[in-house]
Amino acid sequence: AALAQAPDDPLIRENRGFVALKAGDWEGAIGFYDAALARDRDNALALWGRGYAREKLGRRAEAQRDYAAARKALKDVDKAMGARGLVR
Repeated sequence: AALAQAPDDPLIRENRGFVALKAGDWEGAIGFYDAALARDRDNALALWGRGYAREKLGRRAEAQRDYAAARKALKDVDKAMGARGLVR
């Protein structure tokens, strides 16, 4: 329902990316995070989540760039994602 009302909302896209991550849908997660980042390029949670998905796909260099950008945007992003149950 929220997606239908605000299809371009980066927060909704970031949350859908998180759900995809928890389901192990790495490519799906990247798609949602890309959509979130298209609207909010400094979204630390989306950057970190995309990095996590890329790391799971073996795309380590891209993952490291995402993690670095996430930490630049939000110093405690690792802690925030850990609170969501995601730890590298």
